[in-house]
Amino acid sequence: MALHESEHQEMVSSDSVYKFAWCIDACIRAKSISELHQRELYDFLATVRASKNMFDTSMVLFDPSVQNLLLNEILNELKMIFQQMMLPKSSSKVK
Repeated sequence: MALHESEHQEMVSSDSVYKFAWCIDACIRAKSISELHQRELYDFLATVRASKNMFDTSMVLFDPSVQNLLLNEILNELKMIFQQMMLPKSSSKVK
């Protein structure tokens, strides 16, 4: 947060992992992943394999609050799918 508010905006704006962490932080604060954030996260994770940011990304994903958020989102989606008697592959959130 302090880095975001400092004068190092050129570094912050070019760092894709920073944008990923900022998006995850917004989701944690909202206690859910909105469709907009879901698209941003999916796009980032689709490109992370080609870059050298895999270690930094894994550090963000191994945070307990991030894991809790992701597991709660999956659990809520699976509950909704089973209530509607659908298959998980029919959901747009579970890919």
